[in-house]
Amino acid sequence: MLNKAISLLSVIPMRKEPSHRSEMVNQILFGELMYVLETKDEEWVKVRLTHDDYQGWVLTEQVSLIDDETFQIHYTDYTGYSADMVDLVLKKNSNHFYSILLGSKIPKMVNGEFTIAGETLVFSGPTVKGVKTRATIIDTALNYLYAPYLWGGRTHFGIDCSGLVQIAYRMAGVSMPRDSYQQATVGMQLSFVEEAMPGDLAFFDDEDGRIIHVGIVLPGKKIIHASGGMVRIDMLDQNGIYRPDLKKYSHRLRVLKNAFDINLKQL
Repeated sequence: MLNKAISLLSVIPMRKEPSHRSEMVNQILFGELMYVLETKDEEWVKVRLTHDDYQGWVLTEQVSLIDDETFQIHYTDYTGYSADMVDLVLKKNSNHFYSILLGSKIPKMVNGEFTIAGETLVFSGPTVKGVKTRATIIDTALNYLYAPYLWGGRTHFGIDCSGLVQIAYRMAGVSMPRDSYQQATVGMQLSFVEEAMPGDLAFFDDEDGRIIHVGIVLPGKKIIHASGGMVRIDMLDQNGIYRPDLKKYSHRLRVLKNAFDINLKQL
């Protein structure tokens, strides 16, 4: 039985439980690889993503099962991540195509083509791979400005706070966990907002001390984050995020982290 799979759709919803009524906890982008953990009534499969170990349920028909050899090839040697907000992967000798989104993983190509699950696909768009700079984190995050907030989202059609961080860091060559409380375990702690550099991360907690929110530090004591219905830019100080439009603080600062440079040392 094949127990490895790849996404050949632009975005696949991942649910907490094997039910259409269950909440969406994540999204799988084109080209992302996963392990199949279990099945439910042939309609659902529980998968674990290779890039962040996140687990959840997806429709069986939305993922493409692949053999160990194919999995290993694309796991160890991929072309890069799609660098345009929207691009196309064409089916060879056909007028049909897949639309893909920023941060999608492009498998290893030969002469601009790759074959997966018996299908040959063609891609000619820009990709990025390898470690970039803090500026890449900022530039990527700004591409999502005003994107609608969506719990579990990872695209400019809908994204959550930790999804924004994960994609922005991915495009800069740094792999990050999926959820904000997991991301808070990465990197070196900073003492003051004034110490933070653009691209560092700010984490915020609730009344019980649980990390519930994250944003990316911008120049000028500002922060970009997915909150209040969209990706937005607000003011950041030692107390937290200040919303000028509401004339109050919306989030209480818990900790600041340098998660970029510490990851570079691990690569």
